[in-house]
Amino acid sequence: RLAALTEQASDAIVVENIDGVVTSWNRAAERLFGWSAGEAIGCHGSDLLLPPAGQAADEALRARVIAGETPEPVESVGLHRHGRPLALSMAVSTILSPDGRVVGVGRLIRDIHAEKEAALSREQFTHRLEIEVGERTAALELARRDLRTVLDALPSMVGYWDRDMRNRFANHAYARWFGVEPSTMPGKHLRDLLGDSLFEMNRPRAEAALRGEPQTFERAVPRPDGSGYRQSLFHYLPDVIDGEVRGFYVLVHEVTEIHEGRRKLADALREIAILLNTVRVHALFSQIDLQGHVIEINDRYCELSGYEREELLAKGFSLLNSGVHPPEFWAEMWRSLRDGKAWRGQICNRAKDGSLFWLDSIFAPIVGADGRVDRYIGIANDITASKNAAADLANERQRLDNILRGTNVGTWDWNIRTGETRFNERWAEMVGYSLADLAPIGSDFWMRNIHPDDLARSAEALKRHFDGELEQYECEIRMRHRDGHWIWVLDRGRVSSRTPDGQPEWMHGTYQDITERHAAYEALRAATRAAEAASAAKSSFLANMSHEIRTPLNAVIGLTGLLENSRLDAEQSGFVRKIQLASRLLMGLINNVLDLAKIEAGETALDVRPFDLHDLIEGLAAVFGSQAQAKGLDFTVSLPPGLPRRLKGDALRLGQVLTNLLGNAIKFTERGSVALIVQSLGSDDPNQLSVRFAVKDTGIGIDPELHESLFQPFAQADVSTTRRYGGTGLGLSIVKHLTDLMGGRSGVTSQPSQGSEFWITLPLQRVSDEGRGGDSPEVLRLLLLEGSPPRRLGWLEPLAAAFGWRADVVDGVAAATQRLQADAGGDGQPHVMLLAGGEALAPLGWQALLNTVAAIDAQRRPATLRVGGPEDDSRSEEARQFDGLLPGPADAAALFNAVDAAVRRCGGDAAKVIQATRLQGAGVLWLSGVRVLVVDDSDINREVAARVLQREGAIATTAAAAVDALELLARSPGDFDIVLMDVQMPGMDGNEATRRMRTELGLTQIPVIALTAGALLAQRQRALDAGMDDFLSKPLDCDVLIRAVRRHVERARQAPLPVCMRTEGEPGSPQSPWPAILGIDESGLRERFGDDLALYRRVLRRLCDEFADLAAGDSVPDVPADRLSCAARMHKLYGSAGLLGAHVVATAAVAAEHALRADVSGAQRGAQAEPAAALDAVRIALKQLLQAAQAWLAEASDSPVEEPPSGCVDPVDPKALNELSSLLRSQDLAALGRCADLGPAL
Repeated sequence: RLAALTEQASDAIVVENIDGVVTSWNRAAERLFGWSAGEAIGCHGSDLLLPPAGQAADEALRARVIAGETPEPVESVGLHRHGRPLALSMAVSTILSPDGRVVGVGRLIRDIHAEKEAALSREQFTHRLEIEVGERTAALELARRDLRTVLDALPSMVGYWDRDMRNRFANHAYARWFGVEPSTMPGKHLRDLLGDSLFEMNRPRAEAALRGEPQTFERAVPRPDGSGYRQSLFHYLPDVIDGEVRGFYVLVHEVTEIHEGRRKLADALREIAILLNTVRVHALFSQIDLQGHVIEINDRYCELSGYEREELLAKGFSLLNSGVHPPEFWAEMWRSLRDGKAWRGQICNRAKDGSLFWLDSIFAPIVGADGRVDRYIGIANDITASKNAAADLANERQRLDNILRGTNVGTWDWNIRTGETRFNERWAEMVGYSLADLAPIGSDFWMRNIHPDDLARSAEALKRHFDGELEQYECEIRMRHRDGHWIWVLDRGRVSSRTPDGQPEWMHGTYQDITERHAAYEALRAATRAAEAASAAKSSFLANMSHEIRTPLNAVIGLTGLLENSRLDAEQSGFVRKIQLASRLLMGLINNVLDLAKIEAGETALDVRPFDLHDLIEGLAAVFGSQAQAKGLDFTVSLPPGLPRRLKGDALRLGQVLTNLLGNAIKFTERGSVALIVQSLGSDDPNQLSVRFAVKDTGIGIDPELHESLFQPFAQADVSTTRRYGGTGLGLSIVKHLTDLMGGRSGVTSQPSQGSEFWITLPLQRVSDEGRGGDSPEVLRLLLLEGSPPRRLGWLEPLAAAFGWRADVVDGVAAATQRLQADAGGDGQPHVMLLAGGEALAPLGWQALLNTVAAIDAQRRPATLRVGGPEDDSRSEEARQFDGLLPGPADAAALFNAVDAAVRRCGGDAAKVIQATRLQGAGVLWLSGVRVLVVDDSDINREVAARVLQREGAIATTAAAAVDALELLARSPGDFDIVLMDVQMPGMDGNEATRRMRTELGLTQIPVIALTAGALLAQRQRALDAGMDDFLSKPLDCDVLIRAVRRHVERARQAPLPVCMRTEGEPGSPQSPWPAILGIDESGLRERFGDDLALYRRVLRRLCDEFADLAAGDSVPDVPADRLSCAARMHKLYGSAGLLGAHVVATAAVAAEHALRADVSGAQRGAQAEPAAALDAVRIALKQLLQAAQAWLAEASDSPVEEPPSGCVDPVDPKALNELSSLLRSQDLAALGRCADLGPAL
């Protein structure tokens, strides 16, 4: 029965056990919350009944109930199954067991939504009612205040008097008029206010109003202060309610001004009549009706027009229409008049005799008695004379302007005494401005912008004109244009007025741009000189070329004849050598001629690409340094410290230009020196750099008069030069043409017997070098401080040169201080090292030198490194004054480590030294002892990376799969300093492996560098997001790889990575000549494989073996999974081929990979032919490569090649390694056997 009552209850009843789990849920609960009993029972009650925000309070309520409290029902917000909020009233009580224990909680829940809505509606209604009452009360009060305010503001008197003639209301004007306070007016009797006399005067009017008769009258009322009368208009208006007069309103308006206005109007009308009569007599007067008909016109109008009055009244102003004004003119006039506005304008009329006369006319509307315009009045003045004068003046101005424009001159006016100047717009245009740009302008602008060389000449001409020696001033001068260049102008003028004492006052003149005339004149002079020299030059060239060509040809012909008629003895061998020499000479001459012909034909194209400027200069220095040395000349190269290494331009053409200049300098210099000087000129464009290259010699020199002709084809200083030194005279012409083609300039400075300086300036583009490990570093400069005896530090110079550093030697503290101060104040970022030598330091005053260093700004302060003997103590007080100590003489590794440590200690960038260091050729191991894990699914890539790392002293362990790498890291995480991780691998890729390494293994400190054949920014970002630290593109650049590994290992260790010397027999020294294989680009291979030809041969053979089946050809797989596997294989081929320089195969492979993946994804659904064509391209390219490669491999098969095991190298067993270490420390010979056992892993 209780269950039945529960089910039939209208309120929801929910029973929960002591843990809050629902054990009973009636039908009303189902309807209220949307959960069926089957769904609710077994669930936590608060989760079903309440939103999360209310569950904490509910739990507190349950706890109170269980604790024995009996709280009142609470109102709360429940939650329907579908998320709808419910307004609830909830009573909670305990449920007891038969023995009185609390075994649960019962909830009686009632939906109070309707009650809430009703209560809310009542509250809202009451609130609205209160608001409306308040608003209406406020509005009523506001209206009352507004009415009172308006009435008080009125100048008229407003009042109300009841039937007893007592005041009930009076505005301020009423009180002011009678001089009483407004507050005293209510209740006052009319007699008390007006006085007996005035009351009796107004009483009949008041009594009539009280009888219901309105009263209106005008009366002059005396002012209360006795100052006169005020004319007023009175209204007494009865207040009648239900037929009964309760009182009357009084309205009094002062009409004194109106009364006075009437009088003044009468006077004005009389004056207007007089004025109108005057106008009719002396001006041109007319009246027209609304249709434009003339209804009145005076005699003056008739006299001027020549028409009779009757003619004009009959036909109107159409008789006077001159046709000068367009229809729009008249339409605008009538539009203004019809809008009720006056119109004024100048009208050209035609008189009866055909002559034109101009009138300054005013037409105004006249308003009739009905308030509407009924006619228009016109008044005009004859302005014919002034119009004719203005026209004459305009014609004269136009004529003068036409003359000025025709002559294209600017004009100027100059007040010589005050300096005031006036110019026209053309004058400003000549110098690139507008007058608005120059305002305000004075004579100082002319002084600032005239060419300094022309100022004295102009001043002299002006003085002669002022003194009367010249009738006018005239001078050709140069003025600076706004953009910086100079223009030639012809400046003319004359004094137009003088002061009473005869001094010049105003001067007027013109400017004429004669720049083109000057240029044409100079061009004509040059053409004349060229024409005069053409014949001699032609004859001289033909003679020279005839001699130059005939000599080797005669040698070829003569010596060939001798060879034919003699035996090949020693003499004949000499003849053969001479033939070879003559042939080479002939080839050089012909090459120059052909180069010039090609340039002049416009067939020379630039090959603009990034290049290493320092390498280019060093190559030229190596070639021409030996040539100069052979002639006994000093040869020097000067490169600025801040000049970037990598720039973008045509390195081949630049090298050709500098080769010509250096070759000429050495050829024409018998003694002294030749120098190549490179300077950075900067640029306004942040992406560009202007560089100046100069070749300076102490040779024979050139007469300045011959400089202009030097860069012309076949030109040399004179015939004797050609006879003495030989040559065609084409070299400098080629220099100029190529420099112009590259967007640069060329020139020469020279004097006979004093040497020459030939220079060019070129705009070269800066290179960001993304993908090459950052921007090219600046040259690291070492400042070697020598004492006495000198050259104690000479052993450092070759070591610095091997690192690509620059070593500058200075003698004495004074010279060193001067050099340091110059570097500190420069614009560049000098990374200067100061090295001071041993016991020579003390007498030089090292403390003063260090004080100079300490005074330099911290960001530009050079590191100081003391070079001493092995006995020097780095812990001494003197040594601690320096950033480091280098015992000397030392090897290259010790030098690098000392310099690197000193720069870091000085506060410099940790990567500064390694970035500025050339890695190849220094004889050091850059990664000594670094433990690297190389993860790559390609056997070829693994072996190459491992060998490159091992060559630099690293301990390389390889893994063929990401899973293998994770196992190695999990087993021995402390065995590796860094991980090189291929990104795209079958199964688990590198990104996923890195994520697991960071999260599952917790290896967050080991650096991971991504390796991939793809270089898209999206791929780079995915690798970084996965937890990798850096990104390197395949094929790997050895230098970039070494720098990256060093950078990240040093960052992880928080300490610099020292280098050590490479021992004899270690890889890294050049081997046999590199092979030339069809389909393989040799550039970069030697560096990439570290001169290891055996490694290259193994990698190439492995590629041939692994991918030979692809060259046989195969169709596109039918199954998508097989197509994806084929795409993965194409990706692997792409990376391996790129590593070997087989770019054609690599390009075809990546295209096939993309086609296969797109086909599987549906991006090219139905385009089966595209993957097939891509695979055919791979097959063709790979077949050609394999044929060429296998031919070379067959030739090299006789040479035994060490084949190291492929695949993953097992890591060293830590226990075995510890045993080996113990044997070595105890000098036990058993270490030899243990070392042999561990050899492959080591």
